[in-house]
Amino acid sequence: MNGKRKQISMLIAIVGLALSMLCLCGCQSSSNSSAAESSNENLPELRIGVDLLKPYFYLDRNGEYQGIDAEIAKEACSRAGYKPVFVNLPWSERDAYLADGSIDCIWTAFVMDGREQDYLWTNPYLYSKEALIVDSRCPSDSLSSFNGPGGIAVRANSKAEELIAGKLPDAIRTTNIHTYGTFDMATTAFVKAYTDGLAGHRIVLQEIMNEYPDRYRYLDENLATLSLGVAFAPTNSECRNDIDAALASMKEDGTLSGIVSKYDQGHTCVEAAHDAS
Repeated sequence: MNGKRKQISMLIAIVGLALSMLCLCGCQSSSNSSAAESSNENLPELRIGVDLLKPYFYLDRNGEYQGIDAEIAKEACSRAGYKPVFVNLPWSERDAYLADGSIDCIWTAFVMDGREQDYLWTNPYLYSKEALIVDSRCPSDSLSSFNGPGGIAVRANSKAEELIAGKLPDAIRTTNIHTYGTFDMATTAFVKAYTDGLAGHRIVLQEIMNEYPDRYRYLDENLATLSLGVAFAPTNSECRNDIDAALASMKEDGTLSGIVSKYDQGHTCVEAAHDAS
């Protein structure tokens, strides 16, 4: 009888010890998780002004930001020690948001070319091709000979508008370029056949080509190859230097190229910059 009692007592002791260890582990795990969350919450925020432009920036079904630039921004902020806060803003008002401090930087396929003196830039992190698509029935075989009655849709004040204006014949330039406040508006006009062409970042146009494979074709697959960078206010050199250093490390270890490959496997539309210079 005493032997059985000893066995029962020993079993109870073992179970009690096991439960104590489990509790201790659970507490440590919870503590570590809380510490990690607290650490992330305590990071300084980097308020990033963005434009919804798939596949650079878009919202998934859960309302989370995804896309080439979204992934790059999240990783760069992680390396630089910032908590990214994405601010979806009217793209035409981006400079006002930056000037009044509502955002710290502008980051959505933002073209550096021709704007070098307007902002404090990081070094280029991507190179993007600009292109032009048209209705497959369009008789024109080049932009210089383009004379579609519906003209070409572009986002207002974009590099695409500037490039198209520089290549269209003088006689039709003013009547054949139709500007819209957002790229979505320009796309809607094109898809509804209000215009005969649509110009913009090739990888963005490719999304439309994939959706309507027989309906459209490229008239010019490479209007120009442009440098993309992150734009900061001239006084914000500290944040600029931090993000620039993070992007440089992402170039060096292949992270940038890996992100691009997820969206453009052959790198026919977008290419990661190879160095920080």
